[in-house]
Amino acid sequence: MLLALKKRSTLVVPAAVVALTGGVLAAPAVSNAAECGPGTVFDAAANLCVVAPAPAGQWNAPPPPQAPPPPLPPISICPPIPFVPVCFPVN
Repeated sequence: MLLALKKRSTLVVPAAVVALTGGVLAAPAVSNAAECGPGTVFDAAANLCVVAPAPAGQWNAPPPPQAPPPPLPPISICPPIPFVPVCFPVN
């Protein structure tokens, strides 16, 4: 029984070491590249991402005008008078 455990450990331990070593070698290295988010730029002197300067003339621009509302559909009132087609437009 002890001999079987020793044979098994002589196979399992080197396999585990190879697996862990392969994972370390295949793992990506830490990058020093700056990945700034939207609205920011990389400042090399400070080694930081800083807020990007506002475009000229666009900072306090008023919003564009809204489209006019659609016209109302034609509405008519027709009184219930038998045999007389009388209708009055409302709008």
